[in-house]
This record gives sequence, structure tokens and C-alpha cells, in this order.
Amino acid sequence: MYLAPKQKYEALVKTTEMGDFFAQVAENLKEGKFVFNEQDVPLEGFSSIKLSVKNMGESSLIKIKLKYQKTEDNDIFVNEGDEAGPTLESGRPKYKSLKKKMKNEWKTLRLSLQNGQLPDPTIASVFIEESRLMTTYPGKGDEYYAAYNAATDAFEKAVNDKDLEAARIAMSELGRLKRECHDRYA
Repeated sequence: MYLAPKQKYEALVKTTEMGDFFAQVAENLKEGKFVFNEQDVPLEGFSSIKLSVKNMGESSLIKIKLKYQKTEDNDIFVNEGDEAGPTLESGRPKYKSLKKKMKNEWKTLRLSLQNGQLPDPTIASVFIEESRLMTTYPGKGDEYYAAYNAATDAFEKAVNDKDLEAARIAMSELGRLKRECHDRYA
């Protein structure tokens, strides 16, 4: 499904009913969906969500703004499951597109670990798969690939074993290798 790069939703709610309104939004999110003011809001492929509340006396205006991830070749934004950017004839994504997508996943994984939580298994799985794909591109840091793949394996094992400390250590090693490689090749 294609989306505009930014989506905005608004609701006018009685100020005294804001708690119930947000409780309903939270319940929907727990069920894996985002319903705002009786509108289904697509979450797949979003890069940020901003919430604002403007008190207008008896009522409050609640706004939610979402930004979605951008592909490199144009200004069309895509949800997960659609084409994830330009591809080569082989069907693989271009290296630059792959790195850009991984950057957002990297941030999400690091934040989870910094907050003392294991990362979302789906995001971790996608990141692991893309890490392995990334190390198949020749001339982009080949001498780092074996160590990076070993750290990726350690990260995958830690996530599968639900071992927070091992996941942190593996992510730290991935970060070190990433910095070294990017300093040399970026």
C-alpha cells in the first residue's frame, strides 16, 4: 500500500474524556492496530509519530502526525511488504537502499536494548536477515564481513535465547565493526 510521506489525524475530544480516549487508543495498540477517531491508521513503515494536544476549554484538539520511510528513487513512501526501494537486476536491493533501511532498524534495536528490553523479534529478524544480505556485496568492506557475520550470529542467538546481556554485548560488537567499516568505506 502506498502512502503520502506524512499523514495527519485530528480528533476533537471533551477535555474530561481525554483519559478514556487515550485508553482506547492504547488498547487498540496492544492488539496491534492503531485506530484514531474511528480511522484505521497504518503503522507499517512509519519512521515517527508525533502527538499534540491543544486545550480549547471544554474540548481539546488532539493531533497525531506520522512520517513514513522514504524510498530512494522517488517520493513515494511504502509500507513494509511492498518494494523496499530500488533493486538491481538480480532482485537484490541496491546497497545504499539496504543501508538506509537498516539504519532505522539499528536505531530501534539500540533503543530497546538501552531501555533494558529485548528488541521486537520481528525487527530483530529483519535486521539479521538484512545484515547477512549486506555482507554479500563485494567491495563494500569485505574484510569486515566474517567478523560482522559472527557478531550477527551472536546477536541472533541472544535474541532467540532471550538473553538481554548477550544481546547488548553482540549489538555493541556490531556497532564497533560498523563504525570501523564506515570510517574506512563511507
